[in-house]
Amino acid sequence: MSQASDQMLWCLKKAERELAECQREGKPARHRGLIAGQPNRMLAQGHLRKAEHNLEAMLHNAKGGFTDWAVTAGFYAAYHCMLAILAAFGFESRNQTCTLAAIEALQEQGRIALDHRHIGMLRTGGRVIEMREAYTYGMQCEASQDEVAALRRTCLDILKSARGIVWSTLSR
Repeated sequence: MSQASDQMLWCLKKAERELAECQREGKPARHRGLIAGQPNRMLAQGHLRKAEHNLEAMLHNAKGGFTDWAVTAGFYAAYHCMLAILAAFGFESRNQTCTLAAIEALQEQGRIALDHRHIGMLRTGGRVIEMREAYTYGMQCEASQDEVAALRRTCLDILKSARGIVWSTLSR
């Protein structure tokens, strides 16, 4: 089993344990892992809408001079695309590491075809996650217009790919 598949399995078990604990303690069902279920068109469409919304927020923030927040919105636009893909395959993730492990496992299984750069940039150490963390947790308030424009183009590419994967998966 690959590292991504092992991690995905760990994420599925993590959610299962956490949900069982919530049930035992009489708490509302919550998890920070990955749940496998049925493909969910509404959830996939909702994540695609959220990705589009975050892209709009990215543009508004950049135009308003808040390029640091534009980077954060761009990250979440790309991330919601990944959540949309997972929903189309019947998964619900509440953890960025689990989301990317599931995406990588689907890629390894040949069930999706995403540009490896788009997955890698969202991983710890990847370009976009590093930018998001620097501008979210650091004191720098301004990203360059070139960085923001490049991120926007990348997010648009990811959104286009995600739409194609979601629609082809759900129309089978």
